[in-house]
Amino acid sequence: MPGTRATAGARISYRRESLRQSLSMRTVGFLVIINLVLVIMLGSLVMLGFERKVNPGIHTYGDALWVTVITVATVGYGDAVPTTTGGKLTVVIEILIGVSLLTAFFGIRSANKQRTAQRRATNMDTNVKVGGHYLVCGWNQRAPFVIERLKAELEPSRTPVVILCDQEVNPCDDDYPFFIRGNAVSERDLKRANVEKAEAAVLLADESKSGDSSDQDARTVLAALTIRSMNAAIKMTAEILQPENTHHLQLAGVGEIYDANMLSGNLLAQSAVHYGTIGMVTQLVTRKPSTRIFRLPVSGKMVGMSTDELAGYLDSEMGASLLAVSHEGRMTLPPDDIRFAEGDMLAVIAENEPPGAT
Repeated sequence: MPGTRATAGARISYRRESLRQSLSMRTVGFLVIINLVLVIMLGSLVMLGFERKVNPGIHTYGDALWVTVITVATVGYGDAVPTTTGGKLTVVIEILIGVSLLTAFFGIRSANKQRTAQRRATNMDTNVKVGGHYLVCGWNQRAPFVIERLKAELEPSRTPVVILCDQEVNPCDDDYPFFIRGNAVSERDLKRANVEKAEAAVLLADESKSGDSSDQDARTVLAALTIRSMNAAIKMTAEILQPENTHHLQLAGVGEIYDANMLSGNLLAQSAVHYGTIGMVTQLVTRKPSTRIFRLPVSGKMVGMSTDELAGYLDSEMGASLLAVSHEGRMTLPPDDIRFAEGDMLAVIAENEPPGAT
């Protein structure tokens, strides 16, 4: 039946591909050296058959083996040489085959060492043994800001950060984040990143591979599914490029999904209507790890101040930045035309708790 023939063909193709992938450079080198040994042993036996009765220099198998080895090794001491036509022809064949095999063996060894050194230099064989770390998967133009923020938040406590992406060299300028070259959809590479013991993962829309935004989202979803299958407790944050793919990330177990297009569009619109929104959000997401948000009641000198006057006062006297105000029962961005009154409540950001803050 057609279906049976197709299945058989698929099995043959699968076995052929499996065999091809299993033949590593080391295996090929081993086969070459085995063939070289066979050429030397059989060539010596054939030479002995031609030379034993007429050549006193090649009287035993050991003599013939010696001549073959120094011939293949291109040393040629000249202490014993074949004299018969058959013996000379055997040496010619040994040179053609043996020297070629010997050259191929050293070539394979050199290529294998170069390949190993290259993989080590590009961290393709690196494994990390850390636990409780934060894993960043993929790389794009926003990745340096992610790493910079994670470093600011996590380096003081020496919490490890591991980058897993398909870059030839470490894309970071310092050695704080561990770098592993690999792919987040590969279980092998995720095991190298010790994802089973990771605390959280950030999945970036990977731009290191070809494809449009749909392809990048598909890789992100597949990476999330793979990570979730290996670590059921990990916290995942993912970047999505097309809003219709958000549901797929939710099904993959991603708890926090960042839609740059949606958030950026809304933020721009909010800033046009409520001027200062972008500045407030920027302060929140770029604040130092040591800073906190406090509630501060309007009192004393703050009563009757305008927004600009109050912002300057908070900065100079308390080292705080004004984020929002609760005025007449509503929490809003500080409007320009307001005069602050007793009972208003401020939301401020500061490193040290301002006097009277709650």
